[in-house]
Amino acid sequence: PARPQEILAVFDKLLKSLPSIVDLRKKDCVKDLAEKVLLGDREAAFHMLENIWQQLEQAVAGDIESLRYRSQELAITLLHFITDRHHSPDVLLMFRNNLIRGMSAAKIQADIKAQLIEMVENSIRLLDQYAADAGHELISRAQKFIQDNLHKNISIEDVAKHIHLSIFYFSRLFKEKTGVTYTEYLIELRLEKSKMLLLTTNDTVASIAKRVGYAETNSFSRLFKSRVGISPSQYRLSRGQVDC
Repeated sequence: PARPQEILAVFDKLLKSLPSIVDLRKKDCVKDLAEKVLLGDREAAFHMLENIWQQLEQAVAGDIESLRYRSQELAITLLHFITDRHHSPDVLLMFRNNLIRGMSAAKIQADIKAQLIEMVENSIRLLDQYAADAGHELISRAQKFIQDNLHKNISIEDVAKHIHLSIFYFSRLFKEKTGVTYTEYLIELRLEKSKMLLLTTNDTVASIAKRVGYAETNSFSRLFKSRVGISPSQYRLSRGQVDC
């Protein structure tokens, strides 16, 4: 199958082949529409699409062929943004089904608009379906990667890249499936491991800090005390018998 980068190159080539009134890729309204689609916000997405459609109608002044070109340009640009932020193959399949077949067949303004509406609806539906079907497995893989690399300075970019998602989509999916942000999850995981090490090893606080990903002992100790209520050394002396 084609890689996302190859698909984006095709999108760029198609955009250049269309006679353009304006470069939609530079339009913030199209970027905003893509963001709403990625977030699954149907109401906001369709409101934005309606505003863009009205601008297109005014720009072409009744020329149906120009309207079809502009609508194709809009569809390709929107899918370009979505594919760039989220690499679901379902979105690429939707591009084939709705853009090539649907837009080419549209003959009147109402049909062209219907194709745009269907494209946005299918994009949201397919992204939601992808999240529901693959989300738990992806997040499980992400959690294992985090656990295996807890001692490293692991960033959200590292984890998203490991499971082949954009940072934007991974952040949204992680919060949706776990109920907490990536940062909060990482902190809690590190604290829990540090508690276990404090009670089961004779390692120094500095050594434990490094083992859970903190290069600076002072930073680790401050965080530990702010979350647990006592310092790491006090926690060790209490043998964990604190309300935390």
